[in-house]
Amino acid sequence: MAHPMRGLSLAWEARAADGAERAALLTELEEVVRWLAARAADAPDNFLHLLRLVEAERAWTEGDFRAAALAFDAGRREAAARQRPWHRALITERAARFHLAHGLEQTGYELLARARQEHLAWGATAKVLRQLDWAYPALRLDDISPDGEQPAGATQDRILSAIGAIDLLGILSASQALSSETSLQRLHARVTEVLAAMTGATEVRLLLWDEERQDWLSGTGSDGGSTTSVDGDGKRAIPMSVLRYLRRTREPLTVADATADDRFARDPYFTGVACCSLLAVPILSRGLLRAVLLLENRLIRGAFTAGRLDAVRLIAGQLAGSLDNAQLYADFRRIADEQATLRRVATLVAHGAPPDEVFAAVAEEVGRLVMADFAVLIRYEQQNLEVVGQWTKTTPGGPAPTGVGTWLPLGGRNVSTLVHQTGQPARIDYEEGSGVISQVAGDDWGFRSSVGVPVSVEGRLWGVMIVAFADEELLPSDIEKRLAGFTELVATAIANAGAQAEVIASRARIVAAADQARRRIERDLHDGAQQRLVTLALQLRRAQAAVPPELAELGGQLDRVVAGVAGALDELREIARGIHPAIPADGGLRPALRTLARRCPIPVRVDVRLDGRLPERVEVSAYYVVAEALTNAARHARASAVSVEAGVTGDVLRIAIHDDGAGGASFTGGTGLAGVKDRVEALGGRIFLDSPAGAGTSLRVELPLTSASTGVTNR
Repeated sequence: MAHPMRGLSLAWEARAADGAERAALLTELEEVVRWLAARAADAPDNFLHLLRLVEAERAWTEGDFRAAALAFDAGRREAAARQRPWHRALITERAARFHLAHGLEQTGYELLARARQEHLAWGATAKVLRQLDWAYPALRLDDISPDGEQPAGATQDRILSAIGAIDLLGILSASQALSSETSLQRLHARVTEVLAAMTGATEVRLLLWDEERQDWLSGTGSDGGSTTSVDGDGKRAIPMSVLRYLRRTREPLTVADATADDRFARDPYFTGVACCSLLAVPILSRGLLRAVLLLENRLIRGAFTAGRLDAVRLIAGQLAGSLDNAQLYADFRRIADEQATLRRVATLVAHGAPPDEVFAAVAEEVGRLVMADFAVLIRYEQQNLEVVGQWTKTTPGGPAPTGVGTWLPLGGRNVSTLVHQTGQPARIDYEEGSGVISQVAGDDWGFRSSVGVPVSVEGRLWGVMIVAFADEELLPSDIEKRLAGFTELVATAIANAGAQAEVIASRARIVAAADQARRRIERDLHDGAQQRLVTLALQLRRAQAAVPPELAELGGQLDRVVAGVAGALDELREIARGIHPAIPADGGLRPALRTLARRCPIPVRVDVRLDGRLPERVEVSAYYVVAEALTNAARHARASAVSVEAGVTGDVLRIAIHDDGAGGASFTGGTGLAGVKDRVEALGGRIFLDSPAGAGTSLRVELPLTSASTGVTNR
């Protein structure tokens, strides 16, 4: 029995699968059929009835009602001639479930009653008590005579009772299932599962009515809380005539065959359909139409009875509350997701992230939040636009429709131009658009619609945030409001960046002015007082040489004066060198740092990896950083050794200085390191200080060779 049972399992799985998975299951099922056919040819008494059973299940799975019914009938006929009561019970039970699944309740329940008898005759009491009697309590045939005969009318009465019992069980199961679902997607799936089992419908659909969009939606969004339009391209996705009827009457509807009903037969939805039984029930909430339960059976006519309608109406009553709950949870999830997204972007802005990083993050967060296919942040520049941030779902990790840095001309009818002209949010369908932007968006990348919200900075229109969609969905009415929160953060980031850039530029101008003043003072000292002292020293040397030998005491006095003048000249040179170092300007940073190391009273290891000269402002700042660090190590930290490393990585000069002194240094402990920090930040650089007490001091500095962000870390 392993192969027949495997065949039944494959058929059941294939009926619930689709696509490639279904094809693979049907292929494996076909192999089981071939195996049974070969065994049946050799031993028909043992295998022919089992072959017919699996063939019936295969036909059921493939949707061939006639072939399945004939195969079940043949299987029951073959099994009746064998002394295998379990096989007869199994085939009869499967035939009963087949008929019930297709709405043939009379035959189905008669077969279930017969299957119960045969299971009991074989001795399968557990099967009867735990499965059949639990699922179908009215099937207990206590009044069956020992020879299997039943009183007249007993079967009919019990079948009607069984129908009622299974409906009540189905309604109870549905109510329990629906009350626990908080996702529209799962709610739709559970309703489909329960009602298909209860009614034998070949398709069950829960369609939601959106009064604002005036459109029918399906609660099958991939996120579990969203809805998607089902009206499609040619109004063939749903029976519009049936739905219009329900919107007008708000009354349940049963149709034996919609293809033969003059009210609905001309609906494009039924084109090419042989027959279609319909059962449709409107779902009302507080007097308003919320949704419609639509059940179909395309295998037989008149599949839905009045009893089935009553059962579905009870479930529809439960659905009204479940839909409200699911929508409420969906709104909560959306708000929570939106707030989390805003917090992530706000954190970037608060931490002073560069505008480019903020722009990219905003585009990605907005695109994912509203489930767009493309999100782009645009800056206006006169009659052109520049893409400053973008994200795309259509080509993850690949090229974007319009990459960052792309320039396009404004003009025509498109969201970018409309926002630029009006300063107000705008939305558009690209089929109605024009201009270069619409051509790129609609023709090149296949977007169908887009929404744009202006970005204003300090009362001036700066740009626009746009999301674009490739499908034909009607855009949510509140999408502009949801985007507004992000555009405000973008405006804040731009304003902060502008203010920060102005502060950096101002500090850089101050440092440059100070360096120029230092250079002027150093030059004045060199060309003025220093030269006068040199001249005075030379004159004193000449006067000393002219002193007669007999005036030796005067010669000694002059010698001491000459030495004092030479000492004063050396001190003046040191003062001038401290005011503005001439060494970097003369030979570059490498010899300047080596000179500092030689002058330091403690051993200094210098490792400088530089190719060529750097910008003067960078060399001078680096010189001051190292000079201050060496001074602190020698005077305050009582260090025994210092290491200095410098090198260029990309567009950044990185300097690392470490000593083995007492530690405890900080930016607030004096003016030296504070001045170094100000100088580094003024150039757009970053400085990192690590100086735990008793463990030495490490100072790392990053100086951009071009403008960069700033930051300070102090541990």
